[in-house]
Amino acid sequence: MQKSIKINISFWIECLLTIILFILSIQNQTLLLITMCCSLLLIKQGEIGVVKLIFLYMMRYFISPGIDFEGSQLFINIMKYVLIFICGSYFLYQSSRQWATNKVMSLFVFGSCLLMTIYAITSLLTSAFPLVAILKLINYFLPLMIIVLLISQIKDFKKLIFWLAVYIELLIISSSFYINQPIGKLLNGYSFQGILNHPNLFAIIMLMGLTLILVSINYQRQFIICQLIIVAIGTYELVKTNSRTGVLSFVVCVCLYFLLMNMHKRYKWLIFGSVVMTVVIIFMNPFIQERIKAFLVKGQRSDQALYSRYIQIEYLMDALDKYPLFGGGFGIPVNNTSLDLLNFTFEAGNIFFALIIFTGIFGLICYLIYLVFMLFIVQHPFRLTIVLFISTLLVNMGEMIMFSSTNAGIFCYILWGIYLKEGMELQHESKL
Repeated sequence: MQKSIKINISFWIECLLTIILFILSIQNQTLLLITMCCSLLLIKQGEIGVVKLIFLYMMRYFISPGIDFEGSQLFINIMKYVLIFICGSYFLYQSSRQWATNKVMSLFVFGSCLLMTIYAITSLLTSAFPLVAILKLINYFLPLMIIVLLISQIKDFKKLIFWLAVYIELLIISSSFYINQPIGKLLNGYSFQGILNHPNLFAIIMLMGLTLILVSINYQRQFIICQLIIVAIGTYELVKTNSRTGVLSFVVCVCLYFLLMNMHKRYKWLIFGSVVMTVVIIFMNPFIQERIKAFLVKGQRSDQALYSRYIQIEYLMDALDKYPLFGGGFGIPVNNTSLDLLNFTFEAGNIFFALIIFTGIFGLICYLIYLVFMLFIVQHPFRLTIVLFISTLLVNMGEMIMFSSTNAGIFCYILWGIYLKEGMELQHESKL
């Protein structure tokens, strides 16, 4: 039987103060620096405070230029690095005995370090820019391990889930005011981006965020109606982004959620029947079919709908032709231009394409083994939080963010940490 999370008044006071600081931070540089200093008070909460700050600064970095002032991102980037590499490392050093002696976390660190070593060796052997590849490897694996280990030391991971869900809900509510406003479609005038700086980014956050809200509903029994209304609004906003990957991935996550959630079988069958009837109605209704087709082709001719993927496939074929087995080095673009190398991430459009380009077929196989290993290092892998883990993989089928370790990749690492943390607790309970 799941225990409901009890939220006290201090939680809502913290939320209110955070919102005030967030609003002040988008006014000008001086207020941004003041609010950054004030925000560090959250570190007094320990590991959970650091994780909260990392998430908040990730979201702050993504604010639309139509709302934010120019030049804010440099300070926010610096703060993210300080929080992850300095504050995070400090707390992990303090709690090293706890996580180092835990079987799940020990296996996680071992698997991550082993994969990083394999990629480092192949990059040194094949890459024309081995030092750049090593730097990018460190920049991916260290934040991943630090964030997951920080979450492993949080006493009640369910409170973290609820906290994250509340801020995603605030994002949905605040973005809803811009649905019919130019700022809401600032980038291209067509796809909805909310208060964030890109429609695809908004879709990524919505996919993982909506899935997180659904999981939080399973852990706490307060405000369920309000949360479901917000989920409905968020789903509408997700559709308005015109992100095919985001919408289709969310449908998959919702189906998995209902299969795994703690619900009587008769209700599951009722939901399953409703889904089947909905699909039948869709296929029988020409108007709905046309709307779905228009969404999938994004207003283009059907032969142009996947044009962006054709370019990515060309890069992939070029990489397979040049270095099929071990790739051209982790994070190293196919064309190897100096302009691309200045960027810490390379947009391959798909995590599998990126892995083949960076690490070759051998590296792709290693990463797939690593993912399976992450799923099964806990005793009870098929539980509700596995939906969070899967959502991070689905989102990388269309937007390759996994290796973007100080940007949207942070959200992926937090969800990995939640999945593994719950596995740790279940493993501990089974021993008692």
